[in-house]
Amino acid sequence: MEPSGRDADGRAGGVSLPGRWTCRAGRADGLPAGGEPGWHFYVAVDDIDAAAARVVERGGTIEFGPMEIPGGDYSLSARDPQGARFGLVGPRK
Repeated sequence: MEPSGRDADGRAGGVSLPGRWTCRAGRADGLPAGGEPGWHFYVAVDDIDAAAARVVERGGTIEFGPMEIPGGDYSLSARDPQGARFGLVGPRK
């Protein structure tokens, strides 16, 4: 990020995380089609498959996953019955 608080493209709030992601805060103009601004928090669980089943049993939906991530755990993205997005991460048992 440049000293002005803008990234090299002139967007405010650009933060680069080494070798992984570029995060932008406060602007929705860089989102993919259908994307939504917001945060995506992950909660650690003991068994990803059991947790996914509980999400569905309680009226939520699984958007994608579980998928394997580096290190051997699995992650998924879900929405609660009101539409709030969240993630779960944990092992398969």
